[in-house]
Amino acid sequence: PFNFNMAAAFGSLLRQIGKTDLYIGLEYLYLNNKVKPEFEFEELPDFVEDRDLKNNLSSVGIVAEFDKRDNIFTPNTGWYLKTSYKVNASWTGSDYDFENLNLAVLKYFQFSPKWVSGFRFESKFQFGDAPFYMEPFISLRGVPVAKYQGNQTYVLETEQRYDWTLRWSSMDFAGMAKERTEKE
Repeated sequence: PFNFNMAAAFGSLLRQIGKTDLYIGLEYLYLNNKVKPEFEFEELPDFVEDRDLKNNLSSVGIVAEFDKRDNIFTPNTGWYLKTSYKVNASWTGSDYDFENLNLAVLKYFQFSPKWVSGFRFESKFQFGDAPFYMEPFISLRGVPVAKYQGNQTYVLETEQRYDWTLRWSSMDFAGMAKERTEKE
């Protein structure tokens, strides 16, 4: 295991485009990282570089969101799409040079007034040289966060909800995911 000590700053500014459901904006993330290994090895594992243990990451990104769901907490119908492109480079103040491209699509519809189906597709791509703890990871219900990492991840998930009453529902979900690491 590793002990992470991070100082962080994050900002996001989105603007609605006209009277549509489309929002476009900018994001900024700054991390000052101090990572300490807490295991009894004489050498660091192969995937860890010395510079991964103390560094600054600074990313600037463009974000676009389209939200046509009828409810953000428990949607019954609609679409949600989000994409972002973020850059870490020396000109942003980062000690690393890499980019991230993320895409998420959610679709909800009703088979009947009480049965709601939801589907999710998410994909993350990373280009360049990033520290091991910043690689994209699988985010799927039932799978520990960041257990599976690579420079490409793909997630496909479904949620099936049956509303017995206004307050009581049953829900099943299933999904699958894939991570890939391609060397440059």
